[in-house]
Amino acid sequence: LDLAKDFNMLSYIYYPSGATTLSTYFYMLKHDKETSDEYRDLPDQPIQVPGCVPIHGRDLVDQAQNRSSQSYKYLLQRVERFRLVDGILINSFLEIEKGPIEALAEEGSGNPLVYAVGPIIQKGTETSKDDANRLECLSWLDKQQSCSVLYVSFGSGGTLSQEQIDELALGLELSNHKFLWV
Repeated sequence: LDLAKDFNMLSYIYYPSGATTLSTYFYMLKHDKETSDEYRDLPDQPIQVPGCVPIHGRDLVDQAQNRSSQSYKYLLQRVERFRLVDGILINSFLEIEKGPIEALAEEGSGNPLVYAVGPIIQKGTETSKDDANRLECLSWLDKQQSCSVLYVSFGSGGTLSQEQIDELALGLELSNHKFLWV
């Protein structure tokens, strides 16, 4: 970032997470300047992160639970630097995170330009069976109404027990909502 500024060049960063996380981090930066309350101690009223579904403070990332910790301070320093770039590329797309993407782009938000360039995934070695399954999923998705399918993904960070996975699968099935679990 500093080098780009020294040479009067535009600076962009790639943020591998999605718009919801980025919007939450920008909210935390603003909130940190407005109050000294710990997120975990906030009343039962959820936090309204712009463009996102309300969330309880106790459900935020671990780094946010102790505002005097080094990890929290480091997180805020990083997010503060995000505001200095000319743009942020995020691993998302409008159809899956419309609210957060639009909120990040709002006039007067103080946020840099945000570009949804996802989904970016590492392509592993695929077999012809994998190709057939992917084409079947895409064909099925093309037949669904817009915003009618729940997308379920834990990425590489999700660690659930088999019992939790089974319970989640049963809950999804009993919900009678269309879903794609990747």
